[in-house]
Amino acid sequence: MLLGTTITRIARVSYSELFHSSRNWIFEDLSRFSLDKGSNSARIVELLKPLGELTLAASLLSRLSHLSEDQTWRMALDFSWEQLQEGNLLFDVLKERPDLLVMLSLYATLHHEGYRNKRLEDQIAQLVSTPGFYQTDMLAWRRLDLLVGIQEFGFRSDIDSEISETFERTWLSKCHSPWTLTDAAAYGLTHTAFYMTGYGFGVSRLPNRVASYLLDNCLPWTRMYLDEGNFDLAAEMIMTRCCVQSPLKDAEHLLPNDFLNARLDDGALPCPAYGALTLIFGESDPDRRYFLQHYHTVLVTCMAAAMAINRAAH
Repeated sequence: MLLGTTITRIARVSYSELFHSSRNWIFEDLSRFSLDKGSNSARIVELLKPLGELTLAASLLSRLSHLSEDQTWRMALDFSWEQLQEGNLLFDVLKERPDLLVMLSLYATLHHEGYRNKRLEDQIAQLVSTPGFYQTDMLAWRRLDLLVGIQEFGFRSDIDSEISETFERTWLSKCHSPWTLTDAAAYGLTHTAFYMTGYGFGVSRLPNRVASYLLDNCLPWTRMYLDEGNFDLAAEMIMTRCCVQSPLKDAEHLLPNDFLNARLDDGALPCPAYGALTLIFGESDPDRRYFLQHYHTVLVTCMAAAMAINRAAH
């Protein structure tokens, strides 16, 4: 018992160091997440990805009890709302590209935090009621993102049953042999768990057999990705594990050391070898390219560390 308590204390320090290191890197200059005013509409759509991920991280981290007094998250949400021109930019994007309806999840996050744009909500309601846009083909886990976003607004009365039906078409729902996991399946698996549990903050919709499957396999999968140097997926696996309401194992408390030892000179973490290709294509500024290549790994590491601290405290 004493050994376990000691490991937990050490882990809290390690996860805390990892959290603060990654948070400091992200908030060193929020303007790096800007939408490059004056860019063409296609480029703005591409840059909504990092801005949307910053917004989601800020929303989630602001709900953690040990971070409740940290106002940097509200600053990030205000920054995002400003970049989106208080929602009007999303209105323009969906007017030009209604097939990008899944982007409503970005507004759903801000809506949850109290930001409002009535014109944008009316537009989303119209698109959701249009079968040709609402039924756009997409992977099941991506559709879960759309459906959970729609649920925030209460536009459809049958949304719960549709979420359940869509989950049954995901890779995770089948509890496949763990060794068959590929990188593409891993991204789908992690996000399926995120959407089905509200990132661990909502009522879990995961069947017990799936929750047990994750408890059994998230640690070895995390270890596998750390050994491969894929800190992006390793961090997402820790986040996924924290979405399951169960105390961390001793071995899970030791994971942050791999991240800390791999940090680059500026505090960033190594990014996937072929990550962010769309974002950096045509980008000539080397500092900008570096940021776009590394931001996602640092952002998910920040969330993973914060969620692990929170899970260890309960």
